[in-house]
Amino acid sequence: KMQEAQASGFATGAEAESYGRTLAQSVVDCTKHANALPSGRDFEYFESFPAFKDRVSGEAGGRILNLIERLMAHQLPNANPANMKSMDSEEQFEAVVDFSDSQRERVDAFIDEANGLGPSVNIQRWAP
Repeated sequence: KMQEAQASGFATGAEAESYGRTLAQSVVDCTKHANALPSGRDFEYFESFPAFKDRVSGEAGGRILNLIERLMAHQLPNANPANMKSMDSEEQFEAVVDFSDSQRERVDAFIDEANGLGPSVNIQRWAP
């Protein structure tokens, strides 16, 4: 059974369950933190404070953009690398949404493959 799991590239049993729990908890934590950030009118209000604006567009914002660029480059090595810093905030948002959508499509295809619903389809790679 272990050889079958290694041949398919998918974890099985306790290893898969542990990874799934860890991944699910990480997604929940990330979503909780993201939802705690101001958005819409609240963001506009907070952005009127220089300390908040400096923090978001300064070091923290730069680190977040760098992490997003690295994640995109890692997940899509054959795509043109996104230069998030050269985009305005609306373009950055659209790029992240497009990337997120493409990654969800890949996960769906991998789940289908793991469930025996056929080989993975060639998911269109996102490129900025």
